[in-house]
Formats: sequence, C-alpha cells, structure tokens
Amino acid sequence: MCIYKIICNFASFMDILLGKTVQELEAVAQDLGLPKFVGKQLAHWLYQKRVSDFAEMPNLSLKAREMLAQQYLIGRSEPLAHADSADGTVKYLFGETTQRSDSKEVFETVF
Repeated sequence: MCIYKIICNFASFMDILLGKTVQELEAVAQDLGLPKFVGKQLAHWLYQKRVSDFAEMPNLSLKAREMLAQQYLIGRSEPLAHADSADGTVKYLFGETTQRSDSKEVFETVF
C-alpha cells in the first residue's frame, strides 16, 4: 500500500534521486552517458545544498540537467501550504503537477 500517493504515482515511471548513495548517483550519471564525477556533483547538490530543482545545479551542463529532469525526480518539494495549530503542530500540504495531466495530486502530513 502506498501512503504517499504522489510519490508512488511518480515512482511508477520516474526514479527519485534523493536517498541514493554517491555510488548509486555515479551509476545514474554513467547510465545517462555522463562522466562518473557528475554523481558526486549530484550528491553535493542533493545533500549539502538541498536543492529541489535541477536548474539550481549550475555546474552541471544544461544537457545533463535536461537528461536528468526527463528521467528522474529530485524527491524534495516545498509545501504548497501549511497551517499552525495552537498545540504547536504544523500541518503541511505537498503536491506536484502530474506528468500524465495538468491536475494536481496532493497529500498532507503533520509535524
């Protein structure tokens, strides 16, 4: 059962980079025909700079960013909205435009 519907829908046809090791990211780069060192660059942007878009990776070529965006999701997104409660909990709404249509799929989580 998939709790996070949006991730599961995307994951059915696009792989998520966030959570991969440096070695796995190097393999991703090589599978796309890019040099192995691009995997280390990806790790830097994902885990140190915490980017949420390939466009935020200027040391990768435009071609590399386009190839990555066609086949992979970063796996991190900013909340669409949030609501603070009196007890200190915060409810977040996350969502993405799906690849299959212009509709939005969303999910909520509480922190």
